Amino acid sequence: MQRKHILWIITSAVVVVSLIVLSRQNERAPKQEDMKTIVALLPLTGPAASTGEGIKKGIELKAKEIRATGGKLQIEYLDSAANPKTAVSLFQKATDFSQADATIIAMSGVTNAIMPLLDGSRLVVATCVADSSLSKPEAGLYRVFLSADEMSWKAADTLLNEKAANAIVVTVNDDYGRSCEIAFRDRFAKEQGLNVQSETFEVTQKDYRDVWKKLLASKPDSIFVAGYGPGYFTVLNQLLETDFQGMLVTDWSLTDPGYLSATNGMRDGVRVVGVRPSRKFLTDYDAMYGADGSFVLSGYAYSAMDLVWKSLNTRDEPDAVKAFADLGSTSTAMGTLEFNRQGGVNANYDIFQIKDGALELNPEMEHK
Repeated sequence: MQRKHILWIITSAVVVVSLIVLSRQNERAPKQEDMKTIVALLPLTGPAASTGEGIKKGIELKAKEIRATGGKLQIEYLDSAANPKTAVSLFQKATDFSQADATIIAMSGVTNAIMPLLDGSRLVVATCVADSSLSKPEAGLYRVFLSADEMSWKAADTLLNEKAANAIVVTVNDDYGRSCEIAFRDRFAKEQGLNVQSETFEVTQKDYRDVWKKLLASKPDSIFVAGYGPGYFTVLNQLLETDFQGMLVTDWSLTDPGYLSATNGMRDGVRVVGVRPSRKFLTDYDAMYGADGSFVLSGYAYSAMDLVWKSLNTRDEPDAVKAFADLGSTSTAMGTLEFNRQGGVNANYDIFQIKDGALELNPEMEHK
């Protein structure tokens, strides 16, 4: 009888200890006073990894400045690999258990998947995507990047100003590419009654020669290419192999020096639609990374980080979502940003041109 009693006491003690351990494991780690945590959900691996890396560099540059002035900030990087299902799982875990004060995300598919999770969360989410439909200010989701529609209209206007009349638009086969194709076609064909052919490519496309042969048989005088990833290099490099001598305009991806160098010597005169970062940003970027900071995603990520930090540190407004909405016009590395009613920023676009393998701002088309 005594032995049974002792065994019962020992078993009870084990159970109690186990419950205490489990309880402590489920508790959040104590958070340092005034420390702000920002979760960055980015494609750090896979075909869109260069996109994620560009964004991360912009975030890190701003984070360095914040900490240098006494700001208490920690950033948790999560790799979405541009996969919406993976992103949703990571986002739910991060916002449940890491005490996230705000998040910065990227990629259209990822943002679209996360949008339904934001209602009632009161969490500031800044997304660096070009799809103008992917914002929801009432739920704290703001789009801090160029608009695919506006950028494509600018590309179409650039070709129209050069009297183009028979264009081809080639875009990546995803939401971003479809937005670019529709906007370009609307501007070039519907408004002007001119001819437009369109075709897509995959992010991992390895051969596009047969497609170019078919498209160029119509003797186009101009081409607009928009996309990212290894397929983007394939499309542009194999276009350079042809005898096409017409006008070529590309999207902002070629503002990335890495992308530009991967196009095997893009010919002079090619136009690139983008936004020029501030001189201070370019100087600070070079000082930190020893590289050219012209990639628009880095500049906008830096600006997104700046806006998020401001919203989290507004003493008169503890609700960060409302504080973000109240920021109004804000001077950033990418010019003065002001959010429209849909929660996206308005941009002043620049037209760059390639000269001797490098980007050169076309002064005749600056901020017009």
